[in-house]
This record gives sequence, C-alpha cells and structure tokens, in this order.
Amino acid sequence: MVETLYLAALTLISVIVILLIVKNRMIQKENDFLTLHDQMTEQNYRLLRQSAELNRHLVHDVKHHLLILREYVKEDNLEGIGMYLDEIEDEYMYVPRKVWTGNGFLDFILNQKKSKAEARGITFDICSETIPVWKFTDSEISVVFGNLLDNAIEACEKIESQEKSIHVYMKKRGNIITVKIRNSIASPPVRMKGRLNSDKNSPGMHGYGLKSVKRVVSKQGGYFDCHADKDEFWVAVSVFGLDG
Repeated sequence: MVETLYLAALTLISVIVILLIVKNRMIQKENDFLTLHDQMTEQNYRLLRQSAELNRHLVHDVKHHLLILREYVKEDNLEGIGMYLDEIEDEYMYVPRKVWTGNGFLDFILNQKKSKAEARGITFDICSETIPVWKFTDSEISVVFGNLLDNAIEACEKIESQEKSIHVYMKKRGNIITVKIRNSIASPPVRMKGRLNSDKNSPGMHGYGLKSVKRVVSKQGGYFDCHADKDEFWVAVSVFGLDG
C-alpha cells in the first residue's frame, strides 16, 4: 500500500514537472513572439515617421512652387511660368548619369544625392576609383550610402553662414574598400556616454539610420568609425571587396 502511494505520488510529481516544463516553453515562445512583434511594430513606426517627414518636405516644396507660380500668373508672365517649370523639372526629374565607381546602382545613388545637395547650395565632391563589384548587395548599398549621405546633406542644411560641403572618397587597395565621407556641420554634436548624440529634431530616426549602417557593415565583417570636430563631421567605412 505504501509502495503504491509512493509510485502514485512520484507519477503525479513527474506529470506536474512535465507540465511546468511545457508551460515554460510555451511562455518563452510567446515572449519571443511578442519581442519580435514589438521590434516589427517599432520598425514600422520608424518607417512611417520617415515617410511622414519626407511628405512634409515635399508638401513644403510644392507650396513654395505654387506661390511662385501664382505670382507669375498675377503678372501674366507666361514666359516666366515656362522658365520656372523647366527649372523645377530639372530639379525633380533630371539626375545626371555620371560614372563614379562603375557600379550602376551605387552610381545612381551618388548622382541622385549630388544633385539633391547642389540644388540646396551644397558643394558635393566625389573622388573614387573604379570599384564595380562590392560585397554589399544593392539593398545594403542603399542602406549604407543612402543614410550616410542623407545625414550629411541634412547637417549641411543647418549651416547659415559658413561654406557647406560634402566630400566622398572611395578607394580599393588589394581586397579592401575604404569609404570616407566628410561634411560641414554648424556645431559639433554632443557626446554622451562616449557616443556622438544627434542634434536632429528627430534624433531617434537619425540613430536608427546609423544603427542600420553599422549593422550592415558589421554583417559584412567591415569597420565603421565616425568623428566630429568644430566644423566638420566624417565617417569612415572599410569592407572587404569581391574580385571582379
């Protein structure tokens, strides 16, 4: 009788332990799912904020153009309307197709950002060797160069009195590709806990972009560094290339 009760108790304890283990695994899976959901939700919100910010810039530009065109209409200046439409068509529709690296996708981004910067009165110089093949995918090229160049342009737009300039330098030595981007700044960013803190109106967006750049560079086994002094900010990226 005692032995039977002992076996029954042992069986009950075993069942309870198994149920607790199963429940713990289910809770862990649920927590993992919620964590992933939160990350996806946060990313979606950040993308929505970026889209909203872009839309605000576009709306502002369109309002500006409409005001100018309205003045031409009041003056019955058809020639002025035609010339102005040609001007904004060049600004929004024309992207020069100059070859900088030999990589079609990267050259498109460089030409697009150069055109955007120069339309805002920013000197944009590119010094690059022919580097047609990168370890980065097209998507990764977009993340790295899109974020870094947009940050550089936005930093220059804050400058009121001094010269605004962006310099892009790329070279390949052996199988190592080095990219350096320097841009003027109105004032050096604040350093907090050893890190440069963005002074943008939406610092979270800026940080998200840099984190994306660092993630891509790290994924490809590369090196990322940035530095700021009184009136200049620079970023350096080194990554292994591919033969070809």
